[in-house]
Amino acid sequence: MTRSGSRRGFTLIEVIVALALLLIGIVGMMNLHVFGSTSDAAARDRTLASKVGEELLRGLERLPLTDPQLAPSTSGDAVPAEFGPLLDGNTVLGGSYFTWSDTSPVPGVRTDAELAAGPEALLADPQTGEGLQRRWTVWDYVPAGGKATVTRLISVSIIYHEPGRPKPRELVFYGQRDNPGPLLLEMVL
Repeated sequence: MTRSGSRRGFTLIEVIVALALLLIGIVGMMNLHVFGSTSDAAARDRTLASKVGEELLRGLERLPLTDPQLAPSTSGDAVPAEFGPLLDGNTVLGGSYFTWSDTSPVPGVRTDAELAAGPEALLADPQTGEGLQRRWTVWDYVPAGGKATVTRLISVSIIYHEPGRPKPRELVFYGQRDNPGPLLLEMVL
């Protein structure tokens, strides 16, 4: 007996190849979804830490120059070593800087207790439960040959933890508090 007509359907090899291609596509889409979710969470954490850093910097810039929390750790015309980033790997560099304390808050800046009750609580260290670490350094810029501080520069360091990452992250913000006294004195003389 002979077969009449053409064959219909797929062979087993064709089905296996089609399923393999479909599986590759599904796995790729799942990886893309995981990557997107991770990136979204990291961006959210950075935004929360950024808002806290900007809040602290603006609060410090509003303080009068005589406030003890704006006492300079150094002065001169060269950038001091501890001005700027304070995180080296997992450890905070030693040096002369202010550390946030709820006992002496900056007006207009949320306390640690307030941050722990908000979305910023997600940025706490999973091992210690410690939340954001807020530190700042103040440098009096005195131009070479100058006699008085022209500008008080502020460096704010925010150290936070992202879930699933072993190392903490740091954001650094810079601001300044001008001292118009020396400028006005020079203009009068």
